[in-house]
Amino acid sequence: MKSKLSCIALLTFSALILRAQLSFAQTAEITGRIMDSSGAVIPDAAVTVINVETGIKRNTASGGEGYYTVPLLQPAEYKVAVQKPGFKTLTRANIKLVVGQVARVDFTLELGELTQTVEVTTEAPLVDRDTSAVGQVIDSKRVLELPLNGRNFVQLTALTPGTLLGAEEGTSGQPHLYVNGNRTGDSGYQVDGADNYNQNTGTVHTSLSLEAVQEFKVQSSTFSADSGRQAAIVSVITKSGTNQFRGNLFEFVRNKVF
Repeated sequence: MKSKLSCIALLTFSALILRAQLSFAQTAEITGRIMDSSGAVIPDAAVTVINVETGIKRNTASGGEGYYTVPLLQPAEYKVAVQKPGFKTLTRANIKLVVGQVARVDFTLELGELTQTVEVTTEAPLVDRDTSAVGQVIDSKRVLELPLNGRNFVQLTALTPGTLLGAEEGTSGQPHLYVNGNRTGDSGYQVDGADNYNQNTGTVHTSLSLEAVQEFKVQSSTFSADSGRQAAIVSVITKSGTNQFRGNLFEFVRNKVF
């Protein structure tokens, strides 16, 4: 009985690790270094990352070399506040994260009191200096406004350099995706961290309503091992709630006139 319970516990732990690994490809990350005006690193500075839409906060602190990292962030708009006794509180706003992004946001603190606050409106850098992954994000504006035959988001993967859409699979109605010359079976799909790959057809298993898609990213090369076994990964994020009640009324028109 004891060995059986140990086996169950091990399987549960392994499943949790696998789920955590898959979620990295579906989330974003903020990292950076905290220094003073002379360039000296500041350890043990309190870092607060706030999701502007939901108000959810994540807290951490800088290490001995001044670095901090906040992983597993939902793609959204954030602001980051840094506090350290003897320095002014510094806040950076308008940091917009997309799926799979590792944003480098450094801070230079000025001498002063914690009650003194300096707020800077900035944007996350376009180039991820802390990851070697190559890919392209297709945002919700293009998902909803570009014309699509059949309203299938997979067709928009063709906007990524190095990709080619083949003929639709007869049984699933899904187009085949070829990335950088690889076979269609080498392209995987994930939705909110869950595998959405059809082993039999080499295509997406379940298509989504375009209204439900927030954005997706086609990672075409040199991504980390936690993204899966394929040569290319399509990571889809569905829309999530905020602190405001809202609703949408939409209609997708398809006829010969357009």
